[in-house]
Amino acid sequence: MDFLCCIINKLNEILVKARNNQNITRQFLSFTQKTLESLNLSSNDFLGLDIKNSWCLSYKV
Repeated sequence: MDFLCCIINKLNEILVKARNNQNITRQFLSFTQKTLESLNLSSNDFLGLDIKNSWCLSYKV
């Protein structure tokens, strides 16, 4: 659940910055790609949640 909240918060940060930034598409695609990679890495690993949270929380928008 924390991971989903983190993703929502990061997407919100990206959308807020979109008003003044034309590179929004590149940032969004990069974040989405990392999200999908993270989900794939953790699909069979209970420790995956920690991995996901660590990259998500450190992701710079």
